[in-house]
Amino acid sequence: MKRDKRKRYLCFVLAAATTMSLCTGAGASSLDELQQSIQDLQRAQEELNQDLNNSESVKNSLQDYLQEANEQVENQEQKKQETEQKIQELDDQIGAIAGELSALEAQTAQKQQEIEKLKESLATANERLGQQYEAMKARIRYMYEHGNDAYISVLFSAGSAADMLSKLEYIAQMSRYDREKLQEYQDAVDLISASTEKLSQDEAILNALTAQVEEKKAAAETLLAQKNQELALQEQNLQASQSLAQQYEQQIEYQDNLIAQLEGAQAANLSQQDEAIAALTRAIAEAEEAQKAAAEQAAAQAVLQKLAQIEQDVQASLNGDGSYNIVVDPNTLFVWPCPSSTRITSEYGWRVHPIYGDNRFHSGIDIGADFGSPIIAAYQGTVISAGYNTSMGNYVMIDHGEGLVTIYMHASYLCVSEGQTVTTGQLIALVGSTGDSTGNHLHFSTRLNGNYVSPWNYVQTGN
Repeated sequence: MKRDKRKRYLCFVLAAATTMSLCTGAGASSLDELQQSIQDLQRAQEELNQDLNNSESVKNSLQDYLQEANEQVENQEQKKQETEQKIQELDDQIGAIAGELSALEAQTAQKQQEIEKLKESLATANERLGQQYEAMKARIRYMYEHGNDAYISVLFSAGSAADMLSKLEYIAQMSRYDREKLQEYQDAVDLISASTEKLSQDEAILNALTAQVEEKKAAAETLLAQKNQELALQEQNLQASQSLAQQYEQQIEYQDNLIAQLEGAQAANLSQQDEAIAALTRAIAEAEEAQKAAAEQAAAQAVLQKLAQIEQDVQASLNGDGSYNIVVDPNTLFVWPCPSSTRITSEYGWRVHPIYGDNRFHSGIDIGADFGSPIIAAYQGTVISAGYNTSMGNYVMIDHGEGLVTIYMHASYLCVSEGQTVTTGQLIALVGSTGDSTGNHLHFSTRLNGNYVSPWNYVQTGN
């Protein structure tokens, strides 16, 4: 809005400056330069406005893109939370697998220890079995070679019955010993067989445990790889979205800086326009003032010349006592205040005001007359006021005594001053159009005891 007003004002000033006929010579050249400077500044301002609009449009687009990128970042962060929850579940699974794996490894280690001990026991049993086997071979060989003769020779070697019984007990103990050794051997063989079978079973269990451990490890590694892949992908997507948002933010910051520079250039340009307009306005005002002064001087000279001519004419028609050369009706004391005209342009009473257009009371009568026509005192009296008023223009008030006052308004020139005594028909002013006036005329009012009354009570056009 301010820019539009400024443009209209610039166009008005430029048009006014262009149409001034007084701008000639160096003055016109200076005004042309100022106009050209303002036009250049206007064109620069339009370009700045276009650049600023473009930058703001780009910024708005970038802000839309930034909003989308931020939404992507939010989505990625939400997905990251979902991924973290999923990873937590994977970690829980990996932890459970790790617990199972730890238990399996503990079982495997225990089973390995049991197998090692079993192998040691089996080796010891095999060694003892070998020794028993060698002893039994030697005993069997001895029994085979000597048979029952050995027992008989033992009995025959007894020296008494008691010795015989002792020998028999010895033979019985030897038999029990042989049977026990045989049983021990058999037990050792059974133990070795059972231990061998248990070792085979334990090794199978160990192999199964080892396979389970490897399976659990592979499952844990698979979950861990899946976790790392999820994390890497999510982090990559999040970084990409954040990087994109950061790029938009940097571009928006660049546009903000550019907009600030353009606005600064606009402000500087507008300041220069203001200075140029002020200079052009001053130049126009000076030119108008010069024109007005020249016109007023010419008008004043013309008025003075006309007044001089009127004064000569008036002086020629004046009587020796200074009164205007008129005939006074002996039946009345008052004379017509404007000898050159009896044309009434506005009557006394209510009317539509010619300037303000509202309904107002007209306190006198308007007598249309040429500029510089004589205005005379309608009756003798004392001038109680002579001066200028914005509404009445140049005016004269004459007190005639007994509360009666006559008033003469809108004069171009006053011939009397306050306190001066005047006679009936004496020249007091010249017709004009000063104050609130639409043309040359005399406004004549009569006031009795402070109140306006109709002038027709005192004057007549035929006087």
